[in-house]
Amino acid sequence: MAKENKSAPTYVTKEILKKETNKINKKVDGIVDRLDLVDKRFDAVDKHLDAVDKRLDSVDQRFDSVDQRFDSVDRRIDAVEKRLDDKIDLAVQSMKDYTDSRFNQLDLKMDEIQRNILNKIDISVRGLVDLIERSTGKTAELDESVKDHERRITKLEEKYSNS
Repeated sequence: MAKENKSAPTYVTKEILKKETNKINKKVDGIVDRLDLVDKRFDAVDKHLDAVDKRLDSVDQRFDSVDQRFDSVDRRIDAVEKRLDDKIDLAVQSMKDYTDSRFNQLDLKMDEIQRNILNKIDISVRGLVDLIERSTGKTAELDESVKDHERRITKLEEKYSNS
């Protein structure tokens, strides 16, 4: 580097100033040109993002359509389920009523059979009781006769043994 003279004042002339400003202007123009290129690239990216956004909107619309279809199917399933529940409830109630009536009929028949069996048992028991009473009465008489005979034998034995 060359030594500068500190004692001598340096002046900027109009020409030097123009040269320097021209250099700066060229640099700024270059930067602006590069920024324009970057801006164009961003514009391209924005267009691409807009296209992606449109595709996403299209997908959203499809999903909305699918959601609507699912909601429709869900409502149909709910309606079918309600109808089936009503039919099942009706069938269950019908079966319950039928079995109740059949059990009531069975209860009536069982009551009638039980009464008949009890009547027959009562008649049979009465007959047996009468038979037992008749045979017991004869048995009692026979027992008395046997006891009388035993007393007589005992008296006779005493009599003959004492003599």
